[in-house]
Amino acid sequence: MAKKVIWIIVIAVVLVSGWYFFFKRPKENTTATNKIETYTVQRGDFLLSVSADGTLAAAQYLDITSEVSGNITWIINNGMNGAKVKKGDLLVKIDPTDYQNAFSQAQLNYKNAELKLQQSISTLDSQRKQSEQDIKSAQVTRDNALLQYQRAKTQYEDSQKLYKSGAITLDQFETDKTNYETALNSYNQAEANLQTLKATSQMKLQQMEKDVDLARVAVDQAKLNMETAKRDLDNTEIRAPFSGVVGNVNVSVGQRVVANSTVLLSVLDPSNLELDLEVDETDIPKVSVGLPVRITTDAFPDDEFSGKVKSISPNAKIVNNIPIFDVLIGIPNTSGKLRAGMSATGEIILSEKKNVLLVPLKAVKRVGRRAYVEVLKDGKIDLTRITLGEDDGTNAIVESGLEEGMQVVLTPNSTGTRSVRAPNMLFFGR
Repeated sequence: MAKKVIWIIVIAVVLVSGWYFFFKRPKENTTATNKIETYTVQRGDFLLSVSADGTLAAAQYLDITSEVSGNITWIINNGMNGAKVKKGDLLVKIDPTDYQNAFSQAQLNYKNAELKLQQSISTLDSQRKQSEQDIKSAQVTRDNALLQYQRAKTQYEDSQKLYKSGAITLDQFETDKTNYETALNSYNQAEANLQTLKATSQMKLQQMEKDVDLARVAVDQAKLNMETAKRDLDNTEIRAPFSGVVGNVNVSVGQRVVANSTVLLSVLDPSNLELDLEVDETDIPKVSVGLPVRITTDAFPDDEFSGKVKSISPNAKIVNNIPIFDVLIGIPNTSGKLRAGMSATGEIILSEKKNVLLVPLKAVKRVGRRAYVEVLKDGKIDLTRITLGEDDGTNAIVESGLEEGMQVVLTPNSTGTRSVRAPNMLFFGR
Protein backbone atom coordinates (compact mmCIF):
# COMPACT_ATOMS: atom_id res chain seq x y z
CA MET A 1 0.00 0.00 0.00
CA ALA A 2 2.88 2.37 0.88
CA LYS A 3 4.52 1.59 -2.47
CA LYS A 4 1.34 2.60 -4.33
CA VAL A 5 1.19 5.92 -2.51
CA ILE A 6 4.83 6.62 -3.38
CA TRP A 7 4.23 5.89 -7.08
CA ILE A 8 1.16 8.14 -7.14
CA ILE A 9 3.18 10.99 -5.59
CA VAL A 10 5.98 10.50 -8.17
CA ILE A 11 3.49 10.58 -11.07
CA ALA A 12 1.84 13.74 -9.73
CA VAL A 13 5.20 15.50 -9.42
CA VAL A 14 6.11 14.57 -13.01
CA LEU A 15 2.75 15.84 -14.33
CA VAL A 16 2.98 19.14 -12.48
CA SER A 17 6.58 19.61 -13.62
CA GLY A 18 5.62 18.95 -17.24
CA TRP A 19 2.70 21.37 -17.06
CA TYR A 20 4.89 24.07 -15.55
CA PHE A 21 7.62 23.46 -18.13
CA PHE A 22 5.20 23.78 -21.02
CA PHE A 23 2.85 26.54 -19.91
CA LYS A 24 4.58 28.60 -17.17
CA ARG A 25 8.32 28.57 -17.75
CA PRO A 26 9.61 31.94 -18.91
CA LYS A 27 10.74 32.08 -22.52
CA GLU A 28 14.41 32.75 -23.12
CA ASN A 29 14.97 36.34 -23.96
CA THR A 30 17.78 36.29 -26.46
CA THR A 31 18.66 38.29 -29.46
CA ALA A 32 16.44 35.90 -31.42
CA THR A 33 13.41 37.86 -30.19
CA ASN A 34 14.38 40.57 -32.62
CA LYS A 35 13.60 38.14 -35.44
CA ILE A 36 10.15 37.15 -34.11
CA GLU A 37 7.25 38.26 -36.32
CA THR A 38 4.50 39.86 -34.23
CA TYR A 39 1.07 41.35 -34.73
CA THR A 40 -0.47 44.20 -32.78
CA VAL A 41 -3.96 43.26 -31.65
CA GLN A 42 -6.41 45.90 -32.88
CA ARG A 43 -10.02 46.47 -33.58
CA GLY A 44 -11.57 46.28 -37.01
CA ASP A 45 -14.60 45.26 -39.03
CA PHE A 46 -15.30 41.56 -39.49
CA LEU A 47 -16.98 40.32 -42.67
CA LEU A 48 -17.87 36.75 -43.58
CA SER A 49 -19.40 36.42 -47.04
CA VAL A 50 -19.93 34.21 -50.09
CA SER A 51 -19.55 35.70 -53.57
CA ALA A 52 -20.64 34.57 -57.01
CA ASP A 53 -21.25 36.07 -60.43
CA GLY A 54 -24.45 36.14 -62.45
CA THR A 55 -26.64 38.14 -64.80
CA LEU A 56 -29.38 40.54 -63.74
CA ALA A 57 -32.92 39.67 -64.83
CA ALA A 58 -36.30 41.30 -64.30
CA ALA A 59 -38.36 39.73 -61.53
CA GLN A 60 -41.40 40.14 -63.79
CA TYR A 61 -40.88 39.50 -67.49
CA LEU A 62 -43.37 38.33 -70.12
CA ASP A 63 -43.27 37.78 -73.86
CA ILE A 64 -46.55 39.03 -75.33
CA THR A 65 -48.28 37.03 -78.08
CA SER A 66 -51.66 37.48 -79.75
CA GLU A 67 -54.45 35.03 -79.01
CA VAL A 68 -56.16 35.89 -82.30
CA SER A 69 -54.94 36.09 -85.89
CA GLY A 70 -55.17 39.26 -87.94
CA ASN A 71 -53.47 42.40 -89.18
CA ILE A 72 -51.87 44.80 -86.71
CA THR A 73 -53.44 48.26 -86.89
CA TRP A 74 -51.67 49.99 -83.98
CA ILE A 75 -48.57 49.56 -81.74
CA ILE A 76 -47.67 51.58 -78.67
CA ASN A 77 -44.95 54.21 -79.15
CA ASN A 78 -45.05 53.53 -82.91
CA GLY A 79 -43.22 50.27 -82.33
CA MET A 80 -40.26 51.84 -80.52
CA ASN A 81 -38.75 50.17 -77.44
CA GLY A 82 -38.69 51.74 -74.00
CA ALA A 83 -42.29 52.87 -73.58
CA LYS A 84 -43.38 52.95 -69.93
CA VAL A 85 -46.77 51.37 -69.34
CA LYS A 86 -49.15 50.75 -66.47
CA LYS A 87 -51.15 47.60 -65.96
CA GLY A 88 -54.04 47.57 -68.45
CA ASP A 89 -52.50 50.04 -70.91
CA LEU A 90 -53.07 49.24 -74.61
CA LEU A 91 -50.01 47.71 -76.30
CA VAL A 92 -51.18 46.39 -79.68
CA LYS A 93 -54.44 46.47 -81.70
CA ILE A 94 -55.49 43.78 -84.18
CA ASP A 95 -58.04 44.59 -86.92
CA PRO A 96 -61.37 43.81 -85.15
CA THR A 97 -63.70 43.81 -88.18
CA ASP A 98 -64.08 40.04 -88.60
CA TYR A 99 -64.31 39.49 -84.86
CA GLN A 100 -66.93 42.21 -84.44
CA ASN A 101 -69.06 40.57 -87.17
CA ALA A 102 -68.62 37.15 -85.56
CA PHE A 103 -69.66 38.56 -82.20
CA SER A 104 -72.76 40.24 -83.65
CA GLN A 105 -73.79 36.98 -85.34
CA ALA A 106 -73.20 35.07 -82.12
CA GLN A 107 -75.40 37.55 -80.24
CA LEU A 108 -78.18 37.06 -82.79
CA ASN A 109 -77.87 33.27 -82.59
CA TYR A 110 -78.07 33.45 -78.82
CA LYS A 111 -81.23 35.55 -78.92
CA ASN A 112 -82.84 33.14 -81.43
CA ALA A 113 -81.93 30.18 -79.25
CA GLU A 114 -83.48 31.86 -76.23
CA LEU A 115 -86.64 32.61 -78.25
CA LYS A 116 -86.92 28.99 -79.36
CA LEU A 117 -86.49 27.87 -75.77
CA GLN A 118 -89.30 30.14 -74.61
CA GLN A 119 -91.52 28.86 -77.44
CA SER A 120 -90.77 25.26 -76.50
CA ILE A 121 -91.56 25.94 -72.87
CA SER A 122 -94.80 27.73 -73.83
CA THR A 123 -95.85 24.86 -76.14
CA LEU A 124 -95.11 22.36 -73.41
CA ASP A 125 -97.19 24.31 -70.88
CA SER A 126 -100.08 24.57 -73.38
CA GLN A 127 -99.90 20.85 -74.12
CA ARG A 128 -99.97 20.02 -70.41
CA LYS A 129 -103.11 22.10 -69.93
CA GLN A 130 -104.77 20.64 -73.06
CA SER A 131 -103.89 17.09 -71.97
CA GLU A 132 -105.35 17.70 -68.54
CA GLN A 133 -108.60 18.98 -70.08
CA ASP A 134 -108.84 16.12 -72.58
CA ILE A 135 -108.22 13.52 -69.90
CA LYS A 136 -110.81 15.10 -67.61
CA SER A 137 -113.35 15.09 -70.44
CA ALA A 138 -112.55 11.47 -71.26
CA GLN A 139 -112.87 10.58 -67.57
CA VAL A 140 -116.34 12.20 -67.48
CA THR A 141 -117.36 10.25 -70.60
CA ARG A 142 -116.02 7.06 -69.09
CA ASP A 143 -117.80 7.73 -65.77
CA ASN A 144 -121.14 8.42 -67.58
CA ALA A 145 -120.72 5.26 -69.60
CA LEU A 146 -120.00 3.34 -66.41
CA LEU A 147 -123.19 4.74 -64.86
CA GLN A 148 -125.26 3.77 -67.93
CA TYR A 149 -123.66 0.34 -67.91
CA GLN A 150 -124.43 -0.21 -64.23
CA ARG A 151 -128.08 0.81 -64.80
CA ALA A 152 -128.44 -1.37 -67.89
CA LYS A 153 -126.85 -4.27 -66.05
CA THR A 154 -129.28 -3.95 -63.15
CA GLN A 155 -132.24 -3.72 -65.56
CA TYR A 156 -131.03 -6.74 -67.51
CA GLU A 157 -130.57 -8.81 -64.33
CA ASP A 158 -134.11 -7.88 -63.20
CA SER A 159 -135.51 -8.69 -66.66
CA GLN A 160 -133.99 -12.16 -66.49
CA LYS A 161 -135.90 -12.90 -63.29
CA LEU A 162 -139.12 -11.37 -64.55
CA TYR A 163 -138.92 -13.19 -67.86
CA LYS A 164 -138.46 -16.53 -66.10
CA SER A 165 -141.49 -15.82 -63.97
CA GLY A 166 -143.53 -14.75 -67.05
CA ALA A 167 -143.94 -11.21 -65.83
CA ILE A 168 -142.54 -9.65 -69.05
CA THR A 169 -142.54 -10.60 -72.68
CA LEU A 170 -139.62 -11.93 -74.71
CA ASP A 171 -139.44 -8.67 -76.66
CA GLN A 172 -139.04 -6.70 -73.44
CA PHE A 173 -136.35 -9.11 -72.25
CA GLU A 174 -134.47 -8.86 -75.57
CA THR A 175 -134.63 -5.07 -75.43
CA ASP A 176 -133.14 -4.96 -71.92
CA LYS A 177 -130.45 -7.42 -72.98
CA THR A 178 -129.53 -5.29 -76.03
CA ASN A 179 -129.44 -2.15 -73.88
CA TYR A 180 -127.08 -3.91 -71.44
CA GLU A 181 -124.70 -5.09 -74.14
CA THR A 182 -124.70 -1.64 -75.76
CA ALA A 183 -123.93 0.04 -72.41
CA LEU A 184 -121.13 -2.46 -71.71
CA ASN A 185 -119.55 -1.79 -75.10
CA SER A 186 -119.86 1.95 -74.58
CA TYR A 187 -118.17 1.71 -71.17
CA ASN A 188 -115.35 -0.48 -72.47
CA GLN A 189 -114.80 1.89 -75.37
CA ALA A 190 -114.81 4.94 -73.06
CA GLU A 191 -112.26 3.25 -70.73
CA ALA A 192 -110.06 2.31 -73.69
CA ASN A 193 -110.29 5.85 -75.06
CA LEU A 194 -109.26 7.24 -71.66
CA GLN A 195 -106.22 4.96 -71.33
CA THR A 196 -105.18 5.66 -74.92
CA LEU A 197 -105.50 9.40 -74.36
CA LYS A 198 -103.39 9.18 -71.19
CA ALA A 199 -100.66 7.21 -72.95
CA THR A 200 -100.69 9.47 -75.99
CA SER A 201 -100.62 12.59 -73.86
CA GLN A 202 -97.71 11.25 -71.81
CA MET A 203 -95.69 10.41 -74.92
CA LYS A 204 -96.41 13.80 -76.42
CA LEU A 205 -95.44 15.60 -73.21
CA GLN A 206 -92.24 13.58 -72.90
CA GLN A 207 -91.26 14.49 -76.44
CA MET A 208 -91.98 18.15 -75.77
CA GLU A 209 -89.90 18.00 -72.57
CA LYS A 210 -87.03 16.63 -74.64
CA ASP A 211 -87.53 19.48 -77.08
CA VAL A 212 -87.27 21.92 -74.18
CA ASP A 213 -84.06 20.23 -72.95
CA LEU A 214 -82.59 20.40 -76.43
CA ALA A 215 -83.58 24.05 -76.65
CA ARG A 216 -81.80 24.72 -73.35
CA VAL A 217 -78.66 22.98 -74.66
CA ALA A 218 -78.88 25.12 -77.79
CA VAL A 219 -79.10 28.24 -75.62
CA ASP A 220 -76.06 27.17 -73.58
CA GLN A 221 -74.08 26.47 -76.74
CA ALA A 222 -75.13 29.77 -78.28
CA LYS A 223 -74.11 31.56 -75.09
CA LEU A 224 -70.74 29.82 -75.11
CA ASN A 225 -70.23 30.78 -78.76
CA MET A 226 -71.15 34.36 -77.96
CA GLU A 227 -68.72 34.49 -75.02
CA THR A 228 -65.96 33.03 -77.19
CA ALA A 229 -66.67 35.58 -79.91
CA LYS A 230 -66.64 38.37 -77.30
CA ARG A 231 -63.32 37.12 -75.90
CA ASP A 232 -61.83 37.01 -79.39
CA LEU A 233 -63.05 40.55 -79.99
CA ASP A 234 -61.58 41.72 -76.69
CA ASN A 235 -58.29 39.99 -77.57
CA THR A 236 -57.89 42.24 -80.59
CA GLU A 237 -56.78 44.81 -78.00
CA ILE A 238 -53.66 43.49 -76.23
CA ARG A 239 -53.01 45.19 -72.90
CA ALA A 240 -50.13 45.28 -70.40
CA PRO A 241 -50.40 42.49 -67.79
CA PHE A 242 -48.44 44.56 -65.26
CA SER A 243 -46.71 47.92 -65.01
CA GLY A 244 -43.28 48.12 -66.60
CA VAL A 245 -41.34 48.92 -69.74
CA VAL A 246 -41.88 47.69 -73.31
CA GLY A 247 -38.97 46.04 -75.09
CA ASN A 248 -38.10 43.63 -77.90
CA VAL A 249 -40.81 44.91 -80.29
CA ASN A 250 -40.77 42.38 -83.17
CA VAL A 251 -43.74 43.47 -85.33
CA SER A 252 -44.97 46.50 -87.23
CA VAL A 253 -48.28 48.06 -88.28
CA GLY A 254 -49.89 46.20 -91.17
CA GLN A 255 -48.16 42.92 -90.39
CA ARG A 256 -50.37 39.85 -90.14
CA VAL A 257 -49.84 37.65 -87.10
CA VAL A 258 -51.00 34.13 -86.38
CA ALA A 259 -52.55 33.36 -82.99
CA ASN A 260 -50.10 32.16 -80.31
CA SER A 261 -47.19 31.86 -82.73
CA THR A 262 -45.35 35.19 -82.83
CA VAL A 263 -43.87 37.17 -79.94
CA LEU A 264 -45.09 40.71 -80.56
CA LEU A 265 -43.10 42.42 -77.82
CA SER A 266 -41.99 41.98 -74.22
CA VAL A 267 -42.96 43.71 -70.99
CA LEU A 268 -40.63 43.76 -68.00
CA ASP A 269 -40.70 45.43 -64.60
CA PRO A 270 -37.34 47.20 -64.10
CA SER A 271 -38.15 48.29 -60.54
CA ASN A 272 -37.39 44.82 -59.15
CA LEU A 273 -34.55 42.72 -60.48
CA GLU A 274 -33.19 39.29 -59.65
CA LEU A 275 -29.70 37.78 -59.64
CA ASP A 276 -29.22 34.02 -59.82
CA LEU A 277 -26.02 33.00 -58.03
CA GLU A 278 -24.38 29.56 -58.05
CA VAL A 279 -23.16 28.66 -54.55
CA ASP A 280 -20.94 25.69 -53.70
CA GLU A 281 -22.39 22.98 -51.46
CA THR A 282 -19.79 23.74 -48.77
CA ASP A 283 -21.12 27.30 -48.40
CA ILE A 284 -24.85 26.65 -48.82
CA PRO A 285 -25.45 25.62 -45.14
CA LYS A 286 -24.47 29.16 -44.13
CA VAL A 287 -26.91 30.81 -46.54
CA SER A 288 -30.52 31.51 -45.55
CA VAL A 289 -33.45 33.44 -46.98
CA GLY A 290 -33.39 37.11 -46.00
CA LEU A 291 -29.62 37.53 -45.72
CA PRO A 292 -28.36 40.88 -47.10
CA VAL A 293 -26.45 40.90 -50.38
CA ARG A 294 -24.11 43.52 -51.82
CA ILE A 295 -24.31 43.89 -55.59
CA THR A 296 -21.57 45.31 -57.80
CA THR A 297 -21.56 45.62 -61.58
CA ASP A 298 -19.04 46.25 -64.33
CA ALA A 299 -21.31 48.99 -65.67
CA PHE A 300 -21.15 50.95 -62.38
CA PRO A 301 -17.84 49.95 -60.73
CA ASP A 302 -18.02 52.75 -58.16
CA ASP A 303 -21.59 51.97 -57.03
CA GLU A 304 -22.81 49.33 -54.64
CA PHE A 305 -26.42 48.08 -54.65
CA SER A 306 -28.35 46.16 -52.02
CA GLY A 307 -30.44 43.02 -52.22
CA LYS A 308 -31.64 40.06 -50.15
CA VAL A 309 -31.63 36.30 -50.56
CA LYS A 310 -35.05 35.52 -52.02
CA SER A 311 -34.96 31.74 -52.39
CA ILE A 312 -32.57 28.77 -52.32
CA SER A 313 -32.85 25.81 -54.66
CA PRO A 314 -33.87 22.68 -52.71
CA ASN A 315 -31.70 20.44 -54.88
CA ALA A 316 -28.24 20.76 -56.35
CA LYS A 317 -27.13 20.71 -59.95
CA ILE A 318 -23.81 19.18 -60.93
CA VAL A 319 -21.29 21.58 -62.51
CA ASN A 320 -17.85 20.12 -63.29
CA ASN A 321 -18.63 17.23 -60.92
CA ILE A 322 -19.34 19.68 -58.08
CA PRO A 323 -22.81 20.05 -56.48
CA ILE A 324 -23.94 23.65 -56.94
CA PHE A 325 -27.07 25.33 -55.58
CA ASP A 326 -28.94 28.22 -57.21
CA VAL A 327 -29.52 31.13 -54.83
CA LEU A 328 -31.95 33.78 -56.10
CA ILE A 329 -31.31 37.37 -54.98
CA GLY A 330 -34.04 40.02 -55.02
CA ILE A 331 -32.80 43.54 -55.83
CA PRO A 332 -35.01 46.66 -55.54
CA ASN A 333 -33.84 48.90 -58.39
CA THR A 334 -34.60 52.12 -56.53
CA SER A 335 -31.95 54.12 -58.37
CA GLY A 336 -33.14 52.93 -61.77
CA LYS A 337 -29.53 52.45 -62.89
CA LEU A 338 -29.57 48.67 -63.12
CA ARG A 339 -30.84 46.96 -66.24
CA ALA A 340 -31.78 43.39 -67.00
CA GLY A 341 -28.94 41.59 -68.76
CA MET A 342 -26.10 43.33 -66.94
CA SER A 343 -23.38 41.13 -65.47
CA ALA A 344 -23.13 41.46 -61.69
CA THR A 345 -21.39 40.05 -58.63
CA GLY A 346 -23.41 39.23 -55.55
CA GLU A 347 -21.74 39.08 -52.14
CA ILE A 348 -23.98 37.31 -49.62
CA ILE A 349 -23.24 38.71 -46.17
CA LEU A 350 -23.19 35.75 -43.78
CA SER A 351 -21.92 37.75 -40.83
CA GLU A 352 -20.77 41.35 -40.36
CA LYS A 353 -19.58 42.93 -37.11
CA LYS A 354 -18.14 46.38 -36.59
CA ASN A 355 -15.26 47.41 -34.29
CA VAL A 356 -14.39 44.00 -32.92
CA LEU A 357 -11.06 42.71 -31.63
CA LEU A 358 -9.30 40.64 -34.31
CA VAL A 359 -6.34 38.28 -34.31
CA PRO A 360 -4.76 36.41 -37.27
CA LEU A 361 -5.44 32.70 -37.24
CA LYS A 362 -1.76 32.05 -37.96
CA ALA A 363 -1.03 33.31 -34.42
CA VAL A 364 -3.42 30.84 -32.80
CA LYS A 365 -2.27 27.56 -31.28
CA ARG A 366 -4.81 24.92 -30.28
CA VAL A 367 -4.79 22.21 -27.66
CA GLY A 368 -7.98 20.23 -28.10
CA ARG A 369 -10.82 22.72 -28.05
CA ARG A 370 -8.76 25.40 -26.32
CA ALA A 371 -7.05 28.25 -28.15
CA TYR A 372 -3.81 30.00 -27.13
CA VAL A 373 -1.58 32.76 -28.43
CA GLU A 374 1.96 33.73 -27.48
CA VAL A 375 1.96 37.28 -26.12
CA LEU A 376 5.23 39.28 -26.29
CA LYS A 377 5.58 41.71 -23.39
CA ASP A 378 8.72 43.33 -22.01
CA GLY A 379 10.87 40.98 -24.07
CA LYS A 380 9.15 37.90 -22.65
CA ILE A 381 6.75 35.50 -24.35
CA ASP A 382 3.79 34.18 -22.36
CA LEU A 383 1.34 31.55 -23.61
CA THR A 384 -2.12 33.05 -23.07
CA ARG A 385 -5.46 31.26 -23.38
CA ILE A 386 -8.09 33.10 -25.43
CA THR A 387 -11.71 32.62 -26.46
CA LEU A 388 -12.44 32.98 -30.18
CA GLY A 389 -15.62 33.80 -32.04
CA GLU A 390 -16.26 33.59 -35.78
CA ASP A 391 -13.42 33.46 -38.27
CA ASP A 392 -13.20 34.09 -42.01
CA GLY A 393 -10.29 31.72 -42.62
CA THR A 394 -7.71 34.48 -42.09
CA ASN A 395 -8.74 36.41 -38.97
CA ALA A 396 -10.84 35.50 -35.96
CA ILE A 397 -12.85 37.56 -33.48
CA VAL A 398 -11.37 37.57 -29.97
CA GLU A 399 -14.09 37.38 -27.35
CA SER A 400 -11.77 37.28 -24.31
CA GLY A 401 -8.11 36.87 -23.31
CA LEU A 402 -6.55 39.74 -25.27
CA GLU A 403 -6.66 43.52 -25.22
CA GLU A 404 -6.16 46.05 -27.94
CA GLY A 405 -2.49 46.93 -28.44
CA MET A 406 -1.04 43.59 -27.24
CA GLN A 407 1.71 41.99 -29.34
CA VAL A 408 1.09 38.38 -30.36
CA VAL A 409 3.66 36.13 -32.02
CA LEU A 410 2.86 34.92 -35.50
CA THR A 411 3.73 31.35 -36.38
CA PRO A 412 6.79 31.50 -38.63
CA ASN A 413 6.48 30.32 -42.22
CA SER A 414 2.85 29.28 -41.78
CA THR A 415 -0.37 30.39 -43.37
CA GLY A 416 -2.78 28.69 -41.01
CA THR A 417 -3.41 27.55 -37.48
CA ARG A 418 -0.77 25.34 -35.84
CA SER A 419 -1.83 22.77 -33.26
CA VAL A 420 0.37 22.51 -30.17
CA ARG A 421 0.72 19.22 -28.38
CA ALA A 422 1.16 18.98 -24.65
CA PRO A 423 4.63 17.78 -23.50
CA ASN A 424 5.18 14.05 -23.15
CA MET A 425 4.36 12.71 -19.68
CA LEU A 426 6.10 9.72 -18.09
CA PHE A 427 3.92 7.24 -16.27
CA PHE A 428 5.29 4.70 -13.88
CA GLY A 429 3.57 1.60 -12.79
CA ARG A 430 4.05 -1.93 -11.90
